[in-house]
Amino acid sequence: MPPIVKSSTYRSTLRSAPSARSSPSSAQGQGRSQPPAGQPGGSSDHCPAEGRPRSTMRSKCDPSNLLEKTTDAIIKAAKTGDLVMLKDLHLQGYSLLSIDSTGQTALHHGARCGHKDIVRYLISYAPNSIINMIDNETGQTALHKAAAGRQRSICYMLVAGGANLNIQDNDGRTARMLASNADDFELAFYLENQEQFQLIDFRSNNI
Repeated sequence: MPPIVKSSTYRSTLRSAPSARSSPSSAQGQGRSQPPAGQPGGSSDHCPAEGRPRSTMRSKCDPSNLLEKTTDAIIKAAKTGDLVMLKDLHLQGYSLLSIDSTGQTALHHGARCGHKDIVRYLISYAPNSIINMIDNETGQTALHKAAAGRQRSICYMLVAGGANLNIQDNDGRTARMLASNADDFELAFYLENQEQFQLIDFRSNNI
């Protein structure tokens, strides 16, 4: 069974990370500064409208090796669905494991807001540990956020990416329970079946 990973552990592992409130002017085009967590464009639970049109990668550089610095701009890009900004920041060396003041990653926000391209990019290029990282306030993973928001496609992507369906939040709820609470019984049934598959796989690997 995949381990439960606390978001806060990743702040100390990033090499020489500057302040999480720093913002690269080159990533924002005209030198726009990034708002602090809790302010518009920061770490609130509001899902802003999608940003600039998505485009293909601008560089052939492999972004999976550039995980050095953190910035609130990563969170902003995920919340607004701005894939261009997210890619640009990643290629400049900003970590996809950046978190906001509540311990939520870009994957938490992308999943909650239903930004499929953001979630797909993060699953592909962020360290695998991001999939099961839990926030500080609710103890929820990105799958919890997606299930509570009835984001079926996002849930399918996260499960395929290795999300642990048996993780319980601070109130003892799994993603399946949250889907059921949201009256999305089709999603709850899917997650229940996937829980059984994970349990069978776990047992077979430990025989």
